[in-house]
Amino acid sequence: MPTLYENYITGDDGNYGILATVQFPAQTFTPSVNHIVSSVKAKLRRSSGAATPGTVTASIKATDGNNKPTGSSLVSGTYADGNTITTGASGEWIEFTFSTGYLLLSGTVYALELKCQSDDLGNTLQWRYDNSSATYAGGQLYVTTDEGVTWSSVGADKDAMFEEWGDPQGSGGGGAIYPINELLRASGIVRTFFAGIGGQAVYQAILTLGGISTTHVSPIGGRQPSGAVPSTVMSLEDYKKLRERALRGEITDPAELEAYKKVREQALAGIYGTTPASISAAEATPDLNQFQRDILSGGVTPLNMSLGDYKALRERALKGELSGSELEAYKKVREQALSGDL
Repeated sequence: MPTLYENYITGDDGNYGILATVQFPAQTFTPSVNHIVSSVKAKLRRSSGAATPGTVTASIKATDGNNKPTGSSLVSGTYADGNTITTGASGEWIEFTFSTGYLLLSGTVYALELKCQSDDLGNTLQWRYDNSSATYAGGQLYVTTDEGVTWSSVGADKDAMFEEWGDPQGSGGGGAIYPINELLRASGIVRTFFAGIGGQAVYQAILTLGGISTTHVSPIGGRQPSGAVPSTVMSLEDYKKLRERALRGEITDPAELEAYKKVREQALAGIYGTTPASISAAEATPDLNQFQRDILSGGVTPLNMSLGDYKALRERALKGELSGSELEAYKKVREQALSGDL
């Protein structure tokens, strides 16, 4: 049975809006013991019957030196029926279950981020929170208005309603663990990546059969752990070639596109973290990536495009959805964006 770990569930007297890109919040929290997180709950409501937030995504992220959310998701889950969430003033508890467990470490600050699919400011999905006298000591509520580039504190005494559930089994330096179901793990293999001595990435396999367990730990080269155990590991050079094809709109096969998406998530999570700093830094900040700049060529024709439209177009390019004249238009406006013209 899952165990309730970090939570804050009383004193909610306010509603904080959750949108797709314009604004979305994150509640930080600090585990008091090591455990494998398997799901989270958030107390949500819709501001009106006209609100159509669509699929809602809950993600757990690491935090930076200022305890603000940073990087890609360590683990995430979705709730598809966002349009049916109550409009009642007190809201309702919505659970987000993770298909992959993630080992959270005691004393480390993490962030629970919520996003939806709507940017309708007049009809929003809302997170119930304590707006007056919050007492949760392990974190606070933050908000971003630039899609996670920067985060601001809503207030040191502001906390959202949340519950974090998991499994007490697990140890090590942090990483993704399969399977998260304790019944499956009772007679099978638990696999995890974690950072060992000196940051050396290590692969650990624990085999449990009939109550007898054995642990095998072996180094896996210089790769750093990612937020999920990779099903395949692609070389940096192969990843560069695949990404160049994606930006040019040349990936049309669904399976190949999914492979690109998966390895891109791993790259952003730091799987190539031991490569030269210039490459790893570029992966973390795609807009400053010299590799991507090199892809762009040709003259620049002035284009009248809003920043919002450019962001939407860029997201489609990264998904490999652009081709032909639309792709050429994206290349030109992206060059303008990188030069600061947008």
